[in-house]
Amino acid sequence: MSSIHSMIDAMAFFRPRTLLTLDRVAQDKDPMKVLAWRPGPGRAHVAWQLMHIGITEELFATERLA
Repeated sequence: MSSIHSMIDAMAFFRPRTLLTLDRVAQDKDPMKVLAWRPGPGRAHVAWQLMHIGITEELFATERLA
């Protein structure tokens, strides 16, 4: 299996989980509080981490698969 196919398989596996996480955040009574949560001192908040996932997927799809 090529590295491109491995990445596509990984995205197919992880993307639904990311979308489920976003749906659960949206359903929370205080989504801003959820997105502001940091997993530890000096760590990025969840919103930044979700944004990072989105940008990485976008770059992979537009630059590597194009």
